[in-house]
Amino acid sequence: MATPDQKSPNVPDVAQQFQYAVRVIGSNFAPTVERDEFLVAEKIKKELIRQRREADAALFSELHRKLHSQGVLKNKWSILYLLLSLSEDPRRQPNKVSSYATLFAQALPRDAHSTPYYYARPQTLPLSYQDRSAQSAQSSGSVGSSGISSIGLCALSGPAPAPQSLLPGQSNQAPGVGDCLRQQLGSRLAWTLTANQPSSQATTSKGVPSAVSRNMTRSRREGDTGGTMEITEAALVRDILYVFQGIDGKNIKMNNTENCYKVEGKANLSRSLRDTAVRLSELGWLHNKIRRYTDQRSLDRSFGLVGQFFVASDPTVKTDRLWHDKYTLRKSMIPSFITMDQSRKVLLIGKSINFLHQVCHDQTPTTKMIAVTKSAESPQDAADLFTDLENAFQGKIDAAYFETSKYLLDVLNKKYSLLDHMQAMRRYLLLGQGDFIRHLMDLLKPELVRPATTLYQHNLTGILETAVRATNAQFDSPEILRRLDVRLLEVSPGDTGWDVFSLDYHVDGPIATVFTRECMSHYLRVFNFLWRAKRMEYILTDIRKGHMCNAKLLRNMPEFSGVLHQCHILASEMVHFIHQMQYYITFEVLECSWDELWNKVQQAQDLDHIIAAHEVFLDTIISRCLLDSDSRALLNQLRAVFDQIIELQNAQDAIYRAALEELQRRLQFEEKKKQREIEVEMCLYCI
Repeated sequence: MATPDQKSPNVPDVAQQFQYAVRVIGSNFAPTVERDEFLVAEKIKKELIRQRREADAALFSELHRKLHSQGVLKNKWSILYLLLSLSEDPRRQPNKVSSYATLFAQALPRDAHSTPYYYARPQTLPLSYQDRSAQSAQSSGSVGSSGISSIGLCALSGPAPAPQSLLPGQSNQAPGVGDCLRQQLGSRLAWTLTANQPSSQATTSKGVPSAVSRNMTRSRREGDTGGTMEITEAALVRDILYVFQGIDGKNIKMNNTENCYKVEGKANLSRSLRDTAVRLSELGWLHNKIRRYTDQRSLDRSFGLVGQFFVASDPTVKTDRLWHDKYTLRKSMIPSFITMDQSRKVLLIGKSINFLHQVCHDQTPTTKMIAVTKSAESPQDAADLFTDLENAFQGKIDAAYFETSKYLLDVLNKKYSLLDHMQAMRRYLLLGQGDFIRHLMDLLKPELVRPATTLYQHNLTGILETAVRATNAQFDSPEILRRLDVRLLEVSPGDTGWDVFSLDYHVDGPIATVFTRECMSHYLRVFNFLWRAKRMEYILTDIRKGHMCNAKLLRNMPEFSGVLHQCHILASEMVHFIHQMQYYITFEVLECSWDELWNKVQQAQDLDHIIAAHEVFLDTIISRCLLDSDSRALLNQLRAVFDQIIELQNAQDAIYRAALEELQRRLQFEEKKKQREIEVEMCLYCI
């Protein structure tokens, strides 16, 4: 940069002002103009029309429409604003000069700098420099303690004109390289600094302040009260940090009358900084409100922090229903930045942790359940994290969800043998253990044919234990066999033991969350249906045995052959029907549904998936076994067939008894007949 005249008495002031200008230009203050893409586009079109370039304005409008529809650029506003800034004439000279602008006369074009920090409301701020010049504020100020605060304290008028010389008395020369550089630096500062000097500040005869330093105090602005107190930038930031925590600062305090934080009236702050401080202080008001709410609820242990947000807690729900009913989502309170899937995962994370502590009695710290993710170790990592904050938030929720759910499933499977109990249900309540069921029926037959009122549960329990010891069921886990028991249903008049007998499986603790009372009632319905179908197969097997055993005995009674033949044909048809039904139930219903359930359980990511898969499994077998309301008519027909099988057994038993009695009488008659013949022959021989 060209060196000013060393003989000038104001050279030290120029150097100080130059250092200050460099600090202002190098600040990181962000623009406060409204980021409205279409507003900037309209400004550009108006500028083109003002320059009588209507064709270019139409072309620009068409190009902007195509650019907006393609979505190639993310920050279209910034590009349009840059084009607007570059379109302005850097040679245009404003018509107003401030005392500071006189110092930086040979100044830089207005569009060769970064976006300025305007002292104005973003919504009312014009985008063109001409409009800003027209709306320049009539206020006073001085240089602040730093680049950030001093810009905020200056009355930002439009760009000041560039006089012909750097200092008064200097000859008017054509600008050289240094002058051009000075132009590129000073014009930015010329319209950023205040337009008018306060009368109380001492200046030189040339209009340059006598001293400028980094720690110079701010002067009062328009609207400030008398007796002001200087506030440094550090003090203001400290007060705001205190307010964020609900603590009154030195200059920002809680106003109980208006229920908000207020900046002290004697604080020497510009309107923009005062408004910004008040807006930031609203976080402190929100902190106090949440703090009061949590303090009021701190003694309610059943409520806790869960019920204060979008997850509601019902303290009346007992431990056995904790997973199902205790915690629910309050959809009306879910924040807009959290999706329904994310809120569901947050709910599952909390439910899993509470379920482990309260139901599973697992006191493992949460930090061990959830692997600590790698934090940002460098500024670049932190920048990347905040750049993609939405995906980072989703990643944190997913990580916590997968870790807690995996830990919970591991505890249920390893410590409480959830999968083993599920297989036990399949073997015993769904009659999957064939040898055990068959042997149990053989042992129970003498007891179950009796009236239901004559049965005793301890006798049936002893028979159950005998069947377990005599079959492969003895190799099951003692924990499973301990839960297997006998249950007698409600007795109705005329019921036999077959009608009220049922196996039962006791569940408690964490596994009762999967095998709820509703699920166990479904298992009981399915068992009764399968047990009755198995009994039909057992009856038909006895009928076929009766045919085989009595066929030779009744061969000598030809009058019974037709009836026995019809009984044999009818029994064969019933056997075929029962076998087809058993095939359908065993393979088409139970095995297929069980295979689907097992695959879903192996792939489940959380306990809700297992519960849902198990409920789908039960609903499937309920409907396919004709036990749902839609199949009631078909089930009644099937039960009628079962009743016919029982009647066939009773009728055939009666026929066999009558036939055998008749056969016995005929044999006795033949025996007597032979004896009489022998006696007659003996008499004839004696004569």
